[in-house]
Amino acid sequence: SSALGVWEAHWPDGHCRVDSTTASILGWPANVDVSLEQAFDSVHPEDRASLRDQLTHAIEGDGTYASEHRIVRQGGAVRWVASRGFVQAEQGHPTRMIGVIADITERKEREDFLRESESRFRMMADTVPVLIWVSGTDKRAVYFNKSWLDFTGRTMEQELGDRWTEGIHPDDRPGYRETYTAAFDARQPFEIEY
Repeated sequence: SSALGVWEAHWPDGHCRVDSTTASILGWPANVDVSLEQAFDSVHPEDRASLRDQLTHAIEGDGTYASEHRIVRQGGAVRWVASRGFVQAEQGHPTRMIGVIADITERKEREDFLRESESRFRMMADTVPVLIWVSGTDKRAVYFNKSWLDFTGRTMEQELGDRWTEGIHPDDRPGYRETYTAAFDARQPFEIEY
């Protein structure tokens, strides 16, 4: 019921056993028993080298494995999975790895959408001839557009948080902070000259 699949890879016999949830995530028939190579063939070709490195590190290192990678299901559909496992050894030799797997495709698609949306916003904000800033829910500044930075002659790092207020004349800072804080807390627009 947790949408986590369970898998087990055995080195001595070269097989991978999976539960029905794992089979469903990977697009395999239920109760399938495949070779380790067949299981590895389901990994997206661009992610195989990295995954092999992670598995080798787990086998030769601390015995734990964690990966987010793409798979290619039968029919060609590409999905993202998160997989974690640990190595079991007998007499100092690794014999099998037991792990879990989850389909994280929707999360990855949301992350991609947010990255693209933020990229579009930054491109738009950096091309308009107005000063734009963005603050977080803590009232601290998290973004300034290129026009702002060009106007102030300061870097993004110099402006972030509350440091941008260094550019306000000392006589005007208390009035600005009071107006800004009151408007922010009330979720109201504000206008001020300083």
